[in-house]
Amino acid sequence: MLLNRLLQRGDRLAIEAGRIILTPQSGKQAAADAWLTDNFEQLLSEIAEVTGTHAFVYHGYSTGKYGRYKAEGLTLNLTNAATGEHAFCVYNVNVTRKKNTRHGKKGSMLPAGHFNPPKKGEFILFWKRCGLPLPRRLSSFHDYMGKLRRIIFTADYDEGDKVNKRSLQPLEISYQHLLECTGVAAYSTAISPDICRTTTGHFPDNFRTKSPDKETPKPANSLSLQANSGTGLKLCGKRLNGNTSKQSLYIHNEVDEWLRDYEAALNQ
Repeated sequence: MLLNRLLQRGDRLAIEAGRIILTPQSGKQAAADAWLTDNFEQLLSEIAEVTGTHAFVYHGYSTGKYGRYKAEGLTLNLTNAATGEHAFCVYNVNVTRKKNTRHGKKGSMLPAGHFNPPKKGEFILFWKRCGLPLPRRLSSFHDYMGKLRRIIFTADYDEGDKVNKRSLQPLEISYQHLLECTGVAAYSTAISPDICRTTTGHFPDNFRTKSPDKETPKPANSLSLQANSGTGLKLCGKRLNGNTSKQSLYIHNEVDEWLRDYEAALNQ
């Protein structure tokens, strides 16, 4: 596994405040960060699988009126990093106008993708758990939803592919836990704690995302947090058929190739 090989090299890995933190033993952080961007999906998939953790990434949202009683709501579309399967979470928000304005009459639908969450509702609590500052106007959340793409989440499943909205929060997995789960704990004594980068989990003040999310009724089938990733989840959640030894050799060679790229980046 790519994860095991990195830990065996003496590099330090953790997920803090929903972000993968890779600290190379060489100290060449910029090169490691660039490599991580290209290999994010594969590494997250392995972390989720080896730790038995529900790890999700966000890839869009939709708004509408749901169910028999046409309840107004917001659906977050997620992908399970270990399996590549779709998951979702629904929050109660307002998607219609509550009074007459120059833009429309009371009761009319807000523009596509726009919504207004209750001040003390579950969506606001979720946003605060993410460590994100609230927009100055709650009605402008549609301009800030792209910030969720930077965060890896964990949650409990309710039923089927629906996750519990109250449990959705940024994922935390310590470096020590990864060592224990991979069986690479023996290497921990060779790593100095002084090289461990710390993160606060805080984000800059209320800046808008460059490309506000719009309605996405049809979720994607693969992770989309890193636009430049070339690995995907093609090996996750699938049964290996045919000649197992040949496939194992293929996977081993692919991991070797990733690590060669990593070492080349650090040696530049």
